[in-house]
Amino acid sequence: MENLDSSELERLAKSSRRSAFLTAFGALIVLSAFVYSAYQLSELDERIAEKQAVIEDKAREIETAEQRLQELHNIEGSLDLQIKVLRNQKDSLLGEFRRLSEKSHAQIASLPPTPIETLVIPRADTVPIGHQTSDGRELREYSLWVEVPDNRISELAEVSYFFNHPTFREKVQRSSNAIDGFRVKYIGWGCLYRIVITLVLENGQRHEIDFNMCQALGVD
Repeated sequence: MENLDSSELERLAKSSRRSAFLTAFGALIVLSAFVYSAYQLSELDERIAEKQAVIEDKAREIETAEQRLQELHNIEGSLDLQIKVLRNQKDSLLGEFRRLSEKSHAQIASLPPTPIETLVIPRADTVPIGHQTSDGRELREYSLWVEVPDNRISELAEVSYFFNHPTFREKVQRSSNAIDGFRVKYIGWGCLYRIVITLVLENGQRHEIDFNMCQALGVD
């Protein structure tokens, strides 16, 4: 082996130190890269875990929504069935109503008509005429008539009114005018508590009605 001089040894030492430094520096760079990669990988894992949690939550929400949708479908089917049942019941009830209505109309048609005397309503009215009796009593015009349903008024031939009071010279008034309700009038200073109204029907029958004229006029 040749003997190396000092300059050569020094050059080899420097070269060795440089190689060691480069090796260490390279190792440091590799280690740093590894550490950074590990950090990035850990952060990525965290993000993946977060996304996975979100995905799982959404999956649960979708599952819940699908269950609710299925429940709604079931409810819809039940409601459809109930609607069909109710429609059938409605049709059945309508049919029964029509049947009973026809039966009722037939029964009503077969009943005798309501007696006309129960349908007649006596009426009275009075207005002042601006005169007085010799003893200072106010003279008024009094009117009496009867109200009768339009479809039954043709059954009446005449209505008479009996004024049973000594002040009446003409105690009975009659009317055959259906247009004004068989109205009669008199001039006097008071009403009567009892007037006998006689209904004379076209078939000759007669019916009497007691009428409190004062009550109808609001006189105590």
